[in-house]
Amino acid sequence: MKIQFTESEVKTMQTALDRWGLNAQVGVAVEECAELIVVLKKYVNRSKKPDVDEILDEIADVEMMLAQMRLSLGIDDDTLRKRIEHKFGKLNQYLSEQCDSHFYDWHECVIGGHETFVPISFVQDGKLNRDYNPTELSAKVGDILIVQEIVNAWLIVENVEGVVGWIPAENVVSAT
Repeated sequence: MKIQFTESEVKTMQTALDRWGLNAQVGVAVEECAELIVVLKKYVNRSKKPDVDEILDEIADVEMMLAQMRLSLGIDDDTLRKRIEHKFGKLNQYLSEQCDSHFYDWHECVIGGHETFVPISFVQDGKLNRDYNPTELSAKVGDILIVQEIVNAWLIVENVEGVVGWIPAENVVSAT
């Protein structure tokens, strides 16, 4: 999946850097990344049918600007490859931890000074998109719980005393 730029394309990138300077080209790179974000958010939010050509155009723009950044900062293939390998190592570690956890599809965050997890679906643009109470509910075998909602293999339940909280779905058996 490696993108190879021709000698002519590299010369064009260098000309753009020479003419407009690194600061201006960093600004363009940021703009191109923002445009890609907007197109991808349309896809994720499903506000309109994904336009693969539009996504492809923005990916191409970002790839070109990333190549200019590498060129201007002197980042060679070997240096980038080592950094990518390091990042994949971190991703694989994260994936192995998440696969063994009840917190897949959750954001780790701080609410009211306490570290907790929030379902990804409850967060939009870095803010909660609904009320959220991170309280886990203690329950004993035989307790009757009313399931209010199922979220990421966890249940929001209410006990007979009217206390609402979270409990792992695997710990609950249906009475019906």
